[in-house]
Order: sequence, then structure tokens, then C-alpha cells
Amino acid sequence: MSNTVKWLLIVLGGLVAAWALAAGLGLWRFGAETRQAQERLIQLAAPPQADASRLARLPPMVRRYLERALPYPLPPLRLARVEMRGSLRGRPGQAWRKFTAQQVWSLSPPGFVWSARVRLFPLVWLEVRDLLRNRRGSLAAMLWGWLPLAGADGPPELGLGALQRWLAEAVIFPPALLPGPHLKWEAAGDNSAWAVLTGPGLELGGVFIFGPDGLPQRFETPGRQRQMPDGSFEPFPWVVRYRDWRKARGFLVPHQAEVAWVLEGEEFVCLRLEWSKVRFE
Repeated sequence: MSNTVKWLLIVLGGLVAAWALAAGLGLWRFGAETRQAQERLIQLAAPPQADASRLARLPPMVRRYLERALPYPLPPLRLARVEMRGSLRGRPGQAWRKFTAQQVWSLSPPGFVWSARVRLFPLVWLEVRDLLRNRRGSLAAMLWGWLPLAGADGPPELGLGALQRWLAEAVIFPPALLPGPHLKWEAAGDNSAWAVLTGPGLELGGVFIFGPDGLPQRFETPGRQRQMPDGSFEPFPWVVRYRDWRKARGFLVPHQAEVAWVLEGEEFVCLRLEWSKVRFE
């Protein structure tokens, strides 16, 4: 073996070692930041100030759904934890990318921390963290956990979009859908009802459409903020469909969902996921 080849192998080995070290440090740092975000969310979490006695005053389809979805007696819950997997894509025509993720939700105040690993190519992946805390949204996407590719922190549009996401995902932790100081329901038709998050300077919601089985079939909002390539935000209709309803720790919840934006009058499905290992605290 010539000296040139030996030196090339040494350089190549050094590059691989440097990449492995950077990836390892990136994963450690990203994981530490995610755990810190989760701890902050947990510290803020409290049982929702909901009143199950108000069920009688709800739109009929909402009352019937919650009576089926909630166990009796209802335990005092603050958090939900779920593992999930699925596939996602960022724009029409883009290839689907598989991901695995963990998410922690707080019921009151509304909040979540979503941490995912998205496979791009062999040995190439993204670490993604999306969170909502105190109405503030934040998003970070980093190659191997250390090279920033996309992100936003704090713009009002991101926080509003995160609140709508929380509301659409609340079927996973149905006690959060009980009426109370921060959530109200309004009938929208024979098989649909508006769920509205309220608070100082806030009134934001979406409509749940119920299927023949009496369970939420989909969630729609006419204008969820979508981040554009230049970093700006524009509102577009947004749809979440639920499937595979089963009991989890006494609660009736969906285990699959499909998420779509409505762009130029056509649905663009951007996310397909399956929830597993649902846990409540």
C-alpha cells in the first residue's frame, strides 16, 4: 500500500471520527435541551379547571362523545405522554420521510413538547423539536442534532398555530376537552361543533366533525398559520382526520391520524402518524 493511500485512509478515518463525535455531541445537546423543555412544561402543568357537570349543557354530539371517551370517576390528570411513528413531507411532490417521536402534552395551560427523529438518507437524519409553552411556539430542526436547518422562536403566528395543533390533538387526552374557563363549545350543525380556546386577548378554535359512530371524524380550521420558504406566515385551511379508536388507560382515543393543508383548493397530506404507548399522569 502506497504512502498516498495510507494518508488518504488516515484522513478519511479522521473525518469519519470527527463526524461521529459531532453527531454524538449534537444528539446529547439536543436531547438535553428537549428534556429541559419537558421539565419546564411539567412544572407549569396543572389539572384543567374543567367541570364534568357542564356536560349536560354541551351540544348533544359533544356530550355523547365525552361520555364515551372519559372514564368514571375521572382521575385528576395534568399530562399525557405518547410515543409515535409515521411519515411526513414538507411540500407537494416531496418524498415521504419516516420518523419516530415522543410527545408530552400539558392539559392546563395548553402546552406540548414534540421531539422527533426524521430519517432522510442512510446515516443522515434530522432532530426536530416543536413546542408550545405559555402561548409561545418554538420550532428547531437540526441535521444530526447540531447543524441548524430550520427554526423559529416566538413569532405570534407560530404560537397560534401551535395552539390549534394542541386543540386538534386533544382527542388523545379528552379531559382537556371538557368545558371550563379556557374552553367553550358551540354547535355548528347536526354533526359538528366549534371548540374555542379562550383567554386574555385569545379566542381561537376549530370545528370537530363527528361521524356516524358519534366519535370525532376530523378537525378543521379555516386558517392555520403555515410558515413559507421565506420565513413569513400565511393562513391556510388545515384538516386532521382520526382513525382507529381504541381504549388506552380507560380513555377512548384515536391511534392514527392524517394531517393535511388545503392549498389552492386541494388537500395536501403532509403527515401520517400512529400513536402508541399512551400514558396519563
